[in-house]
Amino acid sequence: MKKVLLILMCCMAIQSVHAQDTPKWADKAKKAVFSIVTYDKENKIKNTGNGFYIDNNGTALSDYSLFEDAERAVIINADGKELPVTRIAGANSMYDVIKFRTETEKKITALKVATQPAAVGETVYLLPYSTQKAATCQTGKVTQVDTIADKAYYYTLTMTTSDKTVSCPIMNANGEVLGLIQKSASEEDKESYAIGASYGESLSISPLSANDINLNKIGIAKALPETEDQALVYLYMSSSQMDAKNYLATLNDFLQAYPNSTEGYTRRAGYYMNIGDDEHNALAEADLKKAMDVSGNKTEGQYNVAKIIYSYCINLEEGKKAYQAYYCGLCRQLKSNCGTKGQMMLAYDMTFLIVLLTGLYELPNEKTKFTCALHPTQKRIAWINDATKYAADMNLILAYHNLIDDWNDDRSYTKKAFAKMLDKDYTRIMSKYPRQVGAIEEYMKKTGDVEKHQETNLDLVAGLTGEMVAEVFCWKEDEWAEELRTMGFYMGKFIYLMDAYEDYDRDKKKNCYNPLTFVQEEQAQDLDTWCRLLLTSMMSECAKSFERLPILLHADILRNILYSGVWSKYEYLQIKKRRIEEKAKKKEHKQ
Repeated sequence: MKKVLLILMCCMAIQSVHAQDTPKWADKAKKAVFSIVTYDKENKIKNTGNGFYIDNNGTALSDYSLFEDAERAVIINADGKELPVTRIAGANSMYDVIKFRTETEKKITALKVATQPAAVGETVYLLPYSTQKAATCQTGKVTQVDTIADKAYYYTLTMTTSDKTVSCPIMNANGEVLGLIQKSASEEDKESYAIGASYGESLSISPLSANDINLNKIGIAKALPETEDQALVYLYMSSSQMDAKNYLATLNDFLQAYPNSTEGYTRRAGYYMNIGDDEHNALAEADLKKAMDVSGNKTEGQYNVAKIIYSYCINLEEGKKAYQAYYCGLCRQLKSNCGTKGQMMLAYDMTFLIVLLTGLYELPNEKTKFTCALHPTQKRIAWINDATKYAADMNLILAYHNLIDDWNDDRSYTKKAFAKMLDKDYTRIMSKYPRQVGAIEEYMKKTGDVEKHQETNLDLVAGLTGEMVAEVFCWKEDEWAEELRTMGFYMGKFIYLMDAYEDYDRDKKKNCYNPLTFVQEEQAQDLDTWCRLLLTSMMSECAKSFERLPILLHADILRNILYSGVWSKYEYLQIKKRRIEEKAKKKEHKQ
């Protein structure tokens, strides 16, 4: 009898210990823990592991190595239901942690991330994945707490864990998640380690994530950055990094988040148009219509739509394929020089300089075929030569100064960060082309001074741009140098005057500096007529210099731009003015 009683007492003691080791919150909390299966490109199982939800929207944490080189993934929750992983929301390979999202059910049990770290000596609970009704926990104590980032921690625990518990949550006595278990050095290791859940929660996608090697190793679609501006930058940068399927998914995500973005609809329309079949042409048409519907400025919306249609038509014309090939070459050269961030600085106008110098010096092209994420259904052709490499360097220098100028004007930290990323390239280009870089630096300084002092001499102000462009056009100090300088000088003055003319009404309304304001006060002549005559004069001098150059190669393309293409902005502005005047007359007539 005594023996029976002793056994019963032992059983009660064991039950008491179990009840102590398994807190009341564990049965509910275990529903937040799930199993993960990742698949490779052949749709074969790659890895299996664990993870857990940290919010009710389907956001979860796990280990990065589980997802590396995976093309898709699913989770199996505590009820045995399979749900797909939809988006990667951040990752860090060094600390082996990843944040992601899954499809969601109506109700999701999620763990609350602890706002305070565990203390040394504190008892913690490991909550494993289980489909059993009752939860079980493994206990241990915290022996060390290391700080790895702002309010993020790394824990050392007196706990023996196995591969089966990697990425399972470590909880405190209040049922809050402190971290996730990481892989031990061996099965016999009596210590284990956990990366803080607050660190995993802080992971995010930024505009620069398109260049993240670790993220790019994962074939699953990525989430968007938090703001619309950042998302647009990410969208652009991703266009050359993602495959067609994931790029379309990103476009769709963007428009779902920002349904009134004109640029989002025009980008997706461009994607559909380049596929080219009836089904996708219909989708492109719908997006272009939507772009005009959501545009706050209908005229501008119509212009943007017309621009993308025109760009598409250019690509179809046989005679314009060369220009497109040089443009693609410039894009690829910028990527070769400094990655995707270089492509972000791509200026379409620089292609003119490439064609000009190629025709003048009759440079041989290196021709390559490649697949562009923006045009995934057909191979693109890129032509690259020494003029392309020179134009790419000038493109980066000008982009750098524009970013610095934006930083000085608007205190945009994103622009400053981008400029900082170009420092190494700037130094390289400065040593190679000191004359050109020096001219650009001098131009930026002088332009700032004339704006500050409200310079009224239009010829002087426009001449600053002319002098800078003249040095950029002058690639080499040879027999063509002075003619190229003259051509660039008048082209630069034309560009400045056209921009001033375009911004005139806006600058006048906002009381911003614009030298044409002073011109109108002194001129009896109509400003539009006066500007037209002045612009014509500038382009006439530019064309004269061009015709004096012995250019046969691509001469037709260059003449088309000089005698027609450069006036497209002016014609658009005239159409815009006429429509505004017509609306005003109609309104006056109604009154």
